[in-house]
Amino acid sequence: MSFDRFENEYPGLKQVPAKRSWHRFLIVLGVSLLYALSCRLIFGWGRAKDIFPIVSISFLTLVPMAFGALTTFLGYWLCGPSRFWVYVAPAIVAKLGFIGSFVVHMEALLCLVVAFPIMFPMAIIGGRAAGWILYHRSNKLYVSIFVLLPFAVAPIEAQWKAAPELVAI
Repeated sequence: MSFDRFENEYPGLKQVPAKRSWHRFLIVLGVSLLYALSCRLIFGWGRAKDIFPIVSISFLTLVPMAFGALTTFLGYWLCGPSRFWVYVAPAIVAKLGFIGSFVVHMEALLCLVVAFPIMFPMAIIGGRAAGWILYHRSNKLYVSIFVLLPFAVAPIEAQWKAAPELVAI
């Protein structure tokens, strides 16, 4: 979908030039990055590793989808409707999260290289899903579903233990 057709597909999210400022933009990015960091710390916490495994489908797919949706939701409500919050802002948050986790040595470069092709598109999909929900159900956004879904799915996923395999190469 091109940016030119955006307003035709989502007429409720037309470009609004008012209410834009840098501090609101930084608040949106900061809250989304704080959510991503708190998810990473909870999923990597020693006592919760059995319930919230860091190498899980719920962490690799649902957490980026959640912070992409959170970015779109907060940007929509704090800065006004714009295609920037649906298309670009979730990608910026994902890139900043990856760069930040590498800079502070939270993750190794190899882990980030492997996770990036999975997590980056999921953040964009989360932003698009939130944009769709904002358009179709603009009086309420079920952002809490996005935010809490990784924590609801991870314990269920942790119960499915795969049989250990011995692989020789």
